[in-house]
Amino acid sequence: MKRWALALGVVLVGVPARASADPPDSRANTSPSTQEHPPVIVPPRALGDVRAAYPKGAEGRATVVVELTVTAEGDAQDVHAASGDEPWTTPALETVRALRFDPATRDGHPIAAKIRMRVDFEPPIERPVELPPDPYEDPLPTLPKNPYDDLAPSPPAPKVEQVEVTGTRRVPGKISLGRAEVRDMPGAFGDAFRAIDSLPGVTPMASGLPFFFVRGAPPGSTGYFLDGIRLPVLFHLGAGPSIVHPGLIDHVDFYPAAAPAIYGRASGGIVAAETRRPEGHARGEANLRLLDAGALVESPLPKGMGSALAAGRFGYPGLLLPLFAPNTRLSYWDYQLRGTLNLSEHDTLTVFALGSYDYLGRRTRQRPSGTGSPTVDDPVGFGETERRDLETRTIFETDVSRIEAKHEHREAGTLVREAFVLGRDTTALGLRDRVETDLLSGRVDVERRLSDAIAVTGGLDVAYQRYAVRAEGSPVPSPEFEALFPARDELVLGGRIDATYTLRDRVRITAGLRVDRYSAYRIEDVGYALSPDPLPGTRLSVEPRLSARVAVVPRVTFVSTAGIAGQPPRFALPLPGLTIGRLGEGLERAVQASEGLEWALPFALTVTTTVFTSRTVGLADFFAACPGGRGAFTDGNACSGRSGGSAFGFELYVKRAFGEKLTGFLSYTLSRSTRTIPITVFGSALGPSLRAELEPEDGKVTVASDYDRTHVLSTALAYAFGNGYRAGAKLVVYSGRPYTPKRFDGTFLGTPNGSRLPLFHRIDLRLEKSWSFSQGRRISAVLEGLNVTLRPEANDVTCGVRAGEDDIDLGDGCVAEEIGPIAVPSIGVEAVF
Repeated sequence: MKRWALALGVVLVGVPARASADPPDSRANTSPSTQEHPPVIVPPRALGDVRAAYPKGAEGRATVVVELTVTAEGDAQDVHAASGDEPWTTPALETVRALRFDPATRDGHPIAAKIRMRVDFEPPIERPVELPPDPYEDPLPTLPKNPYDDLAPSPPAPKVEQVEVTGTRRVPGKISLGRAEVRDMPGAFGDAFRAIDSLPGVTPMASGLPFFFVRGAPPGSTGYFLDGIRLPVLFHLGAGPSIVHPGLIDHVDFYPAAAPAIYGRASGGIVAAETRRPEGHARGEANLRLLDAGALVESPLPKGMGSALAAGRFGYPGLLLPLFAPNTRLSYWDYQLRGTLNLSEHDTLTVFALGSYDYLGRRTRQRPSGTGSPTVDDPVGFGETERRDLETRTIFETDVSRIEAKHEHREAGTLVREAFVLGRDTTALGLRDRVETDLLSGRVDVERRLSDAIAVTGGLDVAYQRYAVRAEGSPVPSPEFEALFPARDELVLGGRIDATYTLRDRVRITAGLRVDRYSAYRIEDVGYALSPDPLPGTRLSVEPRLSARVAVVPRVTFVSTAGIAGQPPRFALPLPGLTIGRLGEGLERAVQASEGLEWALPFALTVTTTVFTSRTVGLADFFAACPGGRGAFTDGNACSGRSGGSAFGFELYVKRAFGEKLTGFLSYTLSRSTRTIPITVFGSALGPSLRAELEPEDGKVTVASDYDRTHVLSTALAYAFGNGYRAGAKLVVYSGRPYTPKRFDGTFLGTPNGSRLPLFHRIDLRLEKSWSFSQGRRISAVLEGLNVTLRPEANDVTCGVRAGEDDIDLGDGCVAEEIGPIAVPSIGVEAVF
């Protein structure tokens, strides 16, 4: 039959409890209050007989961890699977939803509690059935039908185990994605980071590419963190996966604005991932797909000393790329290593190393010796007889490495963490310029619960970086490149504090403050300096943050966030080492605010509506400073101009909990993003009449951002058919980006960015067949595709030409330039053991 075990992991709203390792909670970070007379906490208790049916047609053992909220009235709400797969999740969820509870109490008063219940399934046990005495003397009679044959053996009495665990409470304005729910999302390829572009407030630059604007902030303004380690880049080249193996990730938190003070030095959104805590048993997973292969293994050390983990992925798109571009070379790989040592009951030492590499090159025809540099020809169609004369030249290359040593001490309501990070990044662009960055940083974090209602977190950190510009095949770097990314030293000192107050489990207010001091110094006798020199300087950023969650009525919560965020000027795209060296001209500073409501609806539905606004000054937006992108590397001053930015809009997010047979979400953003830039940026392209029409008193004009998309919609559905079959589809629709129609001579026909490219849509699909075995082992065959309809996207415009038969005619002598179709196919096998 089956054995059913419940592990009630209590996360009392506003109340901490003692930690337990079963089931593990990767977000656990608090402990009981140490006040002199702590409250008496009693966890909730399931009432009545608890039985879950063993799934028909299933085999082997399995475990499902169910997360739910037990209300003060004893009802089960927000029930969803935190881990597990079909066909196990459906009977587990149905059983838990039918439960009634004795609610949790604090000093005898009922309170709401968030808990986790572990459901263990075991296969039916074949037990012999005793027959009644034989009434016949003949040893070979024909016996009547045994009345017991049709009776199923009685299942063993369910074993109920109750443990108390703790976890972080929900932070206002945050959207969390667990790996289990992302795994079934079409187009995400099982990668929680790739699911970010489906969330509200996120505007893609182009379909399938992992670069996005967040509430109007450019991609370079988004901060990426992994277990508190700042990462310069999150994705492999092009439409590749993230640089971290998905099996290492427990959950990803997305803050579109006003993140907690622990996250800083980013004026846009924050993407913060937490890795899975070491488990008490060996585990592993592997996958082989059309474009890459990866694996992860983890094992505990003897005698509970700790654990060791290794993971990695190797991409081989170059095996298929020659079918489309014979002389283009593309590859990537990454690795993660982690060792954890339990020094004592309260102390843990962790060493974590990670790295990634990306390469894009082109085979070029060599000239005879002494005739100058090689010429770069069309990457296709050289002919077989000439291939011996080809050599590979770098177009783009990045290398990222980090290693962290971290010590954590947990005891009596206090967590103290010290961490030190060493890093090295390298980025090469084209045939000439390369930026190398060395990093040394350290941080101290303290989390302390002062009372049942008040918790305080704080910390200090320091980061030193040295940027060096090297030349590839040239005696010195190009002065234009070095003007944007000069060789220099940077030092950042920071401190932060957050205080959280919880009132009767209905109101939760967090006030935070972050202070950062930035310094930049030019390396002597190295590099190219402009006059006056915009690099050296010291800047101070003071960033208050405030957030609140208020339970208005049952199932409805009001959410509010506000704050200031700052960062030094950065390049438009998040690339290692490409940080604009102009601190002397000031920081980017953004004021952000949002208000919203969250509804918990029947049928495991949650609905979130949000209105937001933001205003940024000193924005180093490449797209605003260089209309059309021209002059990026031909003039050191061309794309370094600052602008003002603003955004406002409405967001809708509807989600059905993971673990249901039918799951899905709908994400919609209605927004407007603008830039305020000097009118001189457009030069003579405005023409006398348009310039006179637009000329403001302060010499600045407000136009739509280059990637302002009025409407962005993403919706997906997935259904578990049973017997391991699951299918899902996702639809993505968004407005075209702005453009400016021009005449033959390049002068504008209308207001800059006053017209729109056509709307774009795509469909992603995912099909899976899984085979489950004992001990939670599983093998899956997955067929997945991004943009399966092969839709190209209009992403730019050419004016002053006559539209052809196959062109998209935009009028005014302009035609749309399409890219793609960017489509990513994936056929693979996954194994979990």
